[in-house]
Amino acid sequence: MWTNGKRFVRALVVVAAGGGLIFSTGTPVSAAPAPGDNKVTRTVITYQTDDPALVDNPKRMVETLLRDGNLDRLGVAPGDDTLPQRTKPTAEYGTRSEKFADTGDITTQTTFPYDYITRSECRDNSNASRTEGWIKNHFAYCQKTAVSGIAIECTLFPPGCRPVGAYAATAMTIGYGKQGERTADFDFILDGLVATGVFLRTSSDFEVEIRCSGGGTGGCAPGSPSSRDSSFVSWLADPVAKLQLVSPASAPDPALGEQKATGVFRMHYEVDLSGFTDASGDLPEGGMRFDSATYLPYKEGSIFDRTMPWLSYSVTDSEVSYSAWNIYNAQNFPADTQPLLAGKQLAGESASDPLHRLYHDKSRRKANRAEATAFCRSQWPGYSDLGQDCDEYAFACTYEGAARYKYDGAQYKNHFAVRPIPAYDNQEAGRRLGVWYGNDRILDSDPFYVRIFGASGSAPAPPTGTPVPPDDEIVDCGDGTE
Repeated sequence: MWTNGKRFVRALVVVAAGGGLIFSTGTPVSAAPAPGDNKVTRTVITYQTDDPALVDNPKRMVETLLRDGNLDRLGVAPGDDTLPQRTKPTAEYGTRSEKFADTGDITTQTTFPYDYITRSECRDNSNASRTEGWIKNHFAYCQKTAVSGIAIECTLFPPGCRPVGAYAATAMTIGYGKQGERTADFDFILDGLVATGVFLRTSSDFEVEIRCSGGGTGGCAPGSPSSRDSSFVSWLADPVAKLQLVSPASAPDPALGEQKATGVFRMHYEVDLSGFTDASGDLPEGGMRFDSATYLPYKEGSIFDRTMPWLSYSVTDSEVSYSAWNIYNAQNFPADTQPLLAGKQLAGESASDPLHRLYHDKSRRKANRAEATAFCRSQWPGYSDLGQDCDEYAFACTYEGAARYKYDGAQYKNHFAVRPIPAYDNQEAGRRLGVWYGNDRILDSDPFYVRIFGASGSAPAPPTGTPVPPDDEIVDCGDGTE
């Protein structure tokens, strides 16, 4: 509605004495009077939304703000409150073990083969507009939220309000985890920024600052740079801010353990227009883990840890087809696998019931291996003379291995699956698992699960083939230890 040739902001109910504006939401919004004139108040009202229809359409928000003075018709309420957070991570990502076929230690590569998220990938991925964002892998994260604001000038005499400018953008955060250092880099991008009116003054600034809090060794803190404070005009010319997080720690040392630190990070932003009240907001939080582990190829690193990783094998991959079939049968028909046990259930098929890496307790790893091979020898005498290994699931280098009952209770007795298979197949599957552990910074006790591709139907017999002598240089799980 218009009064005296000016349109009222629909949310405005009362222009209160003392220069305060009270909106229909019940939220008081203070406004700064113009110097020497208590009849004029100027304020900036901010909006945030993760509505996919708006996240990638800043122009629509600006047009609506200038037309209506608010985003009511788009279902977005004003305020600087952050978007609601999900209490549990729902993200998963996976790696096909074929990636590690015929590859050696990842430290022999000139540079670590990151698979980072590009700006266009973040823009095009619908998962990125979720509150928790999109985690492509342990080293690649992005999240995008629509941010916008309207500058309003109001007078008491005569009473009336009018918009004097608006802005909107897709606030895009792209994160880059690291191998070899306890840092993480971020690109904060005001993608598709649209600004009008007073926001185009050279004195009208948008500031972003990365913040991090957390526990554990060293915690996490902003690095250098940690913020950018520039005019909207500058952001239009260069929409990217380079930011960093760090986590101090002592030099990697087996005696100090993993020196793990977990961090909760978020982007905080402020809008500063001369003569107007400042406005600010916080973008959705993300999570990181920094660690130092001497048993990984890269002794230090940082990952985006709010996700569940999986590794896959394929029954059509001739190098690991026996192992793949055994895992498939163990996960889908556990009661039909040796040792036979009615009601047997084996972990590791899904994110809800994962496996957990076992590294530090070498005696437990040996116990897992001994339990499995003892059964193989009793069931298939002489199998090793044929160049075969006793292939077990769950893996000996997991807490769910064959000897779990000795540590976690008798209810896990015989809760494993074994079968002799050609040694080259078993050891190649284990080597790939070990390379993946290092490639993805899977630490002792970290959860993961295993997927099998190419298999379907009822439990088949393992594929046939000619066993070959084992390669004694290849060891369990590919990490150099039993």
